Amino acid sequence: MTRLRLAAALAFALAVPQIAASAADLTVGGQVKHVLTLQESDLAAMPPTELDADYLTGHGRERAHYRGVLLWSLLQAAGLPDEMMQKPHGLDHVILVRGRDGYQVALSMGEIHPDFEGKNVLIAYWRDGALLAPDKLQMVVPGDKRGGRAVHEVVEIELR
Repeated sequence: MTRLRLAAALAFALAVPQIAASAADLTVGGQVKHVLTLQESDLAAMPPTELDADYLTGHGRERAHYRGVLLWSLLQAAGLPDEMMQKPHGLDHVILVRGRDGYQVALSMGEIHPDFEGKNVLIAYWRDGALLAPDKLQMVVPGDKRGGRAVHEVVEIELR
């Protein structure tokens, strides 16, 4: 009976798609010059940004103080295509941010590009004085009235 259970467990494990990155990895890819795979320690070594967020969720109002890395900085570290640094600044590109559960949101390049709105969208690794678990990175979009774009457990950023 034990061999049968082991065989069934192995068959199940092979049939279930696995996430390519480990639980603590964040991948920055798509139309960048080189794909980055980062861990929380890599993020913590980058220049930090802190901000307060206040938005409505399905569970009421959420207020928190975050520290993390700007989404713009992560894209720059991966190498933005040369066309983005020239006019019209790659405004025809979008950024998809995906959570471990498959939830994803899109942002326009103009929202985060410093020459346009320059919004400080953050990939946070710290909240209210405590580190988030390594697999609990959160995207914070300051100024949003609702928390729909606050992607939890961020695992991938893709430039399209």
